[in-house]
Amino acid sequence: MANDITKLRTVPLIDRDGLVLRLTSLQREVDQLPLANAILPDAPAVEKRQVSQDIYDWQDNLMTSLKDFSENFITFRSRDGNVIPLLSPEQHFYLRENIKSKIETAIRAVYKEQGEIYKMSLETAEQWSESFFDMDNNSVKEFNAALGKLSQQNIQVNYPVKLETQAQLSDVISERLRREVTTIITEEK
Repeated sequence: MANDITKLRTVPLIDRDGLVLRLTSLQREVDQLPLANAILPDAPAVEKRQVSQDIYDWQDNLMTSLKDFSENFITFRSRDGNVIPLLSPEQHFYLRENIKSKIETAIRAVYKEQGEIYKMSLETAEQWSESFFDMDNNSVKEFNAALGKLSQQNIQVNYPVKLETQAQLSDVISERLRREVTTIITEEK
């Protein structure tokens, strides 16, 4: 019996309620996180040409002066790369609700000891958060750090399949039940 007790004491204890409380607080925090604006790629640096003092460069100087003058009216800048557009208000709502749903899935996985579902749900929520929330904001950084830390938490426990004294304990329990049943039957007569 001492061996069985030692085996059971080596089973790690997981604070499931504490984990769920942390996940619930993150779930409530989702509505306060600021969304990212449209992300534009960096514009290439424009080299500004200067008018030369040489009289024979009059054509280049004229073109440079005209370009400088026209830039005061309309400016065109070319950008290479993809522009990530803003989300519509409806999409903002769905984004927040989907992140909350992923956290809710992780909460259910904690109690069912479904480690893979737990980890995937939190990683997906973190990925969406990084993609659509303002990563320059401190609360978003803390939110993502908490999701990352919680996703590394192990929620599965490997319980011993069979104990050494299981057969003996079953016999003792069966014997006690038989005695109680026979005592009840004799009292009723």
